[in-house]
Amino acid sequence: MLNRINDHILTDKFTAEEVMGSYLSLLSIDINKSQSFHDISSPLCDNHVTKGDKKPTKIFLCATMWHENENEMLNLLKSILRLDKDQSARRLAKTYFGKIDTDYYEFEAHILFDDAFEPTPEGDVINEFVVFFMDSLVKAIRNLNGVPVTELPFVKIPTPHGGRLEWTLPGDNRLTLHLKNKLFVRHRKRWSQVMYMYYLLAWKLKNEIQHDTPEHQHSIVQKTFILALDGDSNFRPRAVLQLVDLMKRDKKVGAACGRIHPIGTGPMVWYQKFEYATGHWFQKAAEHVFGCVLCSPGCFSLFRANAIMSPNVMSKYTVNATTPKEYLQCDQGEDRWLCTLMLKQGFRIEYCAASDAKTYSPESLHEFFNQRRRWMPSTIANNFDLIMDGKLFVAQNETFSWLYIAYQSALFCISLIAPSIVILLLTGACASAVPAFRRDKVYGIWKSLGLVGGPVVFYAIICLKAKREMQLQMASVLTVLYSIFMLLVGIGMTLVLSQSVFCAPGHFLVFSIMVPFVLAALAHPYEATCLPHMIWYWLSVPSMFVLLFIYAICNMHSVAWGTREKPQPEPEKEEPQIKSTQTKAPLFVKEGNAISDIDQLPAIQVHEKTEAVIKMGCDYAFQLMCCLYKTPDRDDIEEAAMQIRINQFEDRVDNLMHQLNIPLVERVETEATPKNQLKAKLSDVIAGSPRVKFVSPTAKPYERNNLLNPYWIEGKRLSGGELRVVSEEESVFWNELIEKYLKPLDKDDVQEAKVNALLVKLRNKSVIGLYTLNLLSIALIFFIQLNPAMQIPWILNTDMSFDVFGMVFLLFYIVVMFVQMIGMLYHRTGTFMYVIAATKIFPDKPKAMSAEKDLSHNALRYASELQNLASSSYFTNTRDPSSDYTRRHANKRAFQILNDKNRRLGSARYEDIFLQRITRLSRHANRGSVEELALSRGLSIQKDTAAAMWKRVSKKLSVKDKHRPEIDTRKEDVQYEF
Repeated sequence: MLNRINDHILTDKFTAEEVMGSYLSLLSIDINKSQSFHDISSPLCDNHVTKGDKKPTKIFLCATMWHENENEMLNLLKSILRLDKDQSARRLAKTYFGKIDTDYYEFEAHILFDDAFEPTPEGDVINEFVVFFMDSLVKAIRNLNGVPVTELPFVKIPTPHGGRLEWTLPGDNRLTLHLKNKLFVRHRKRWSQVMYMYYLLAWKLKNEIQHDTPEHQHSIVQKTFILALDGDSNFRPRAVLQLVDLMKRDKKVGAACGRIHPIGTGPMVWYQKFEYATGHWFQKAAEHVFGCVLCSPGCFSLFRANAIMSPNVMSKYTVNATTPKEYLQCDQGEDRWLCTLMLKQGFRIEYCAASDAKTYSPESLHEFFNQRRRWMPSTIANNFDLIMDGKLFVAQNETFSWLYIAYQSALFCISLIAPSIVILLLTGACASAVPAFRRDKVYGIWKSLGLVGGPVVFYAIICLKAKREMQLQMASVLTVLYSIFMLLVGIGMTLVLSQSVFCAPGHFLVFSIMVPFVLAALAHPYEATCLPHMIWYWLSVPSMFVLLFIYAICNMHSVAWGTREKPQPEPEKEEPQIKSTQTKAPLFVKEGNAISDIDQLPAIQVHEKTEAVIKMGCDYAFQLMCCLYKTPDRDDIEEAAMQIRINQFEDRVDNLMHQLNIPLVERVETEATPKNQLKAKLSDVIAGSPRVKFVSPTAKPYERNNLLNPYWIEGKRLSGGELRVVSEEESVFWNELIEKYLKPLDKDDVQEAKVNALLVKLRNKSVIGLYTLNLLSIALIFFIQLNPAMQIPWILNTDMSFDVFGMVFLLFYIVVMFVQMIGMLYHRTGTFMYVIAATKIFPDKPKAMSAEKDLSHNALRYASELQNLASSSYFTNTRDPSSDYTRRHANKRAFQILNDKNRRLGSARYEDIFLQRITRLSRHANRGSVEELALSRGLSIQKDTAAAMWKRVSKKLSVKDKHRPEIDTRKEDVQYEF
């Protein structure tokens, strides 16, 4: 391999620094040089042990969010909290019980929120989706731990890209929400990925290893991974550890992905369940075995840090799209583009079927079409790039061969003419299934072709002429019609096959289609429930292989995201203004015997007093005249008076601070209520009351600073957070990163028009080329089928004939499915061996273990239960018949106490709960009358094990006695305090 960082062995001829290269230069922002990663490879062999080997695996969870709903946010947050709980249990078992855990890891969670602010007259504030996120975090903690939580303390930090919010989770792991302001940085997923890759690697990781030796740097970087997630990903800690284990076994693997399960409701989700299942069963498994996985989905993929650090990856991933190809390849399918760059650098991408994750999938046909409208042109562009640069892939990546390139080329060509193949197959099926067409030997096949292909031609014209909304509506109608058509054709084909001779060509075709899917479902028993969704897949074949293809190609010039779009508010209609028939009279206010103009006073904008006349009538028969008077709004006037009093109070405070020589804090004057531009007419506040003149001195200038006191930190939802500021070094880092890669592009109408023209030109060329290719395919194959000379006898029955096209298609399908079946079985065998190796089939009996062995063997399980917030802190004799009542009473009492105190989660860390419960456990163990103590309904612990547990914990705590938890002096029969 040309780019492996552990392929060379350190010898006396080369020093570590010479062969190692500088990781710090790799981690700098300015990595725009085009060079191979082998130029900075490491000399270290796998058996070489450094100080960095003592460092645990570091995982950065990175998710991108935009307009996810509450359920989608809950999915992601619960997954992060489960990982936090798992990591906390491993840390406690390692720290206090001395557990040697080869799977131990540390992690941080970072979520980048696109377009997180919305403008107001006073300044930018966080939008409703950020508020949803904060509420969802509290709800996720409450649901996962089963404890009432009102708020989780957080820190708010203004940054050059907008700001960030930080939470410390119950397991002492950090969750950071990066708020992106589209006025400061570019929005969309690719630039969010660039942000967190540089922030985590070029800032956090670089600062961590900058003072270490090259060997130490290499070891830490090798154990650093980035877990890419979507805003609705749902996963378990075991799934993450399985990906990490795969990466540890082979350091040549740059990325690994798991099995993705779409979730949701409705026929579109059912279709995607089967589509995702067959894609993973056959396509991904075959790519993993015979070559390399081409795309690692961004919803759940693990990336190696040094693979991302490769200059030819990041320097090209951060390129600004200027050509139509770059818009399609880089912006419409960023996950596939990143994987393509890694493959060109020689890294391998693998698929781990044992690692499962769930993600919400589009539930409506409109959203599904818009999603695939982005994916399909991007996939075509990347596959074309793979074929054209096949020589480079084979030379740089040892997992690629010319045979694998040929395999991908065949699939690519078939995908381009897939609409014509589907149309011809449906035409033949319709001609055989419909009795009227079957009896008409001359024109029956033509009528069938017109019935199947007519709507397709109509929709192709619609996609070129009509607006996108009209295209989607027409696609919905045609999808329903084609589904009914497929249902009727399926019934007709079933009747025809039931009446035909056994082993006819139709029987063999159905058999060759069904058998691979049934075998694959049997090889994946936990996913066999996806097989019934094949019915929806069958009904949707015309829509997904023909209509979707047309829609994607005809709209490939559109670079809009298309999904999760926030509906834009309709502009308010201007109400017709009534002309006033009377000029506005000046208003005055009396102060003693003096009269002054009210305009000289500070006031806020209110409705001005107006007078108008509306006349209605019927010629000279009658007339109706309405006199309209628009009086000042009382609420606005009272607000004006209140604002003036507040201003007076602030001025008095300023004068007092000035007399006491206390530095004044500048205040910002918002645009909505500036002191010197108040326009309320306070003369009409209360009729007959004494007129009072409020004098507001000139306010001192108060400027907002985006890094110190931006307006958004003063929002009501963020009022309880602690305010911090970024360091000067981090501010410099962000400014450099934004200036180089993330600065929003200036709007250039000329350039946009030029790019749009180029995209439309590419669209037109693609439409003409693909339409022509499919029309030629239909014409060629159709006339071959009509030619009697091209009919060949069926091998199993010479009385039956089979056209050449049908035979070629069947052979090609059988060959492809056979290859993919071999790949699936081989990959499935490897997955089975991995699961067996990680599973203890014959566990040791707990009663046969000594206390020390029991604690070493079950340390993680004990630590996980002792830190559990959902379980009350009781320990009872398992032989006591009243233990169930005691548990119920303790749980009820514990929740009552938490509700009464309205306890905040900030003081309920897993470690605190762990230490408190283990202290009470030791007191119960010292009674001497019990042999087992119940930690939960499904887990008990022996008395000797509890004593050994307390011995280790007390030894750890003896260094600082003040860290020893206080022992509760309440009654010992029921323990419920956390």
